Amino acid sequence: MFNPGEPRTICYCNKITDREIIKTVKETGLTSIADVKGFLRDEIVSNCVELNPTGMCCHQSFDAVIQYAMKS
Repeated sequence: MFNPGEPRTICYCNKITDREIIKTVKETGLTSIADVKGFLRDEIVSNCVELNPTGMCCHQSFDAVIQYAMKS
């Protein structure tokens, strides 16, 4: 799922990468999407239809990264 090379954008609205999520979960113990986003960004944008190239919400991918971080 994760490439050790370049970080992969998970949340396009807030420009959050998989690496940022993993680091935050490991360093802070935060495990909810809202908490991780709030920790990483002062203002949260939510406009997936326009900002995410897939046109879909990032929550499924975001949660998968959180789960990965909790297991590794």
